Amino acid sequence: MSTLEAAPSTATRQDTAWQVCIHPDCRSTYGIDEVLVGCPKCGNLLDIEYDWNRLEVPSSLSEIEARWSTRRNPLDFSGVWRFRNLLPFAPEQSIVTIGEGQTILRESAPVARYAGLKESNLLLQY
Repeated sequence: MSTLEAAPSTATRQDTAWQVCIHPDCRSTYGIDEVLVGCPKCGNLLDIEYDWNRLEVPSSLSEIEARWSTRRNPLDFSGVWRFRNLLPFAPEQSIVTIGEGQTILRESAPVARYAGLKESNLLLQY
C-alpha cells in the first residue's frame, strides 16, 4: 500500500505527515495537529508517517552531522530535534527540549572496580 493510499482519515491528503496507530488491526490515523497521547479508538501508541514524495529531505547526512558543530544550541544538541528538518510539522519556535536522545556515556569507577576492571575502562549509558 503506498503512503497516499494509507492517507489519514481525519487529516487531509495534502498533509505531508500524520499520526497513525501502531496496532495492525487498528491503523487509525489522525492529523498531526491533534494532541493525542494514544489512539482514541484502541488505546495503543501512535507513530508519525510521512508522504516522503512531498517532503524535502536532506541531500546528505552531512547536513545533519553539521548541526553537531553548533550543539551549544539546545535544538542541535538534542538527539531528536537535531533532525527537525525531517519534522516539518514542528515549528522551531514551538519546540521544547531537555536534550532528549542524548544518552551520553559516563565513567563509573565503582562499577568498574566491582567488575575487576581498570576504573577508566568502563563507561555506562543511562
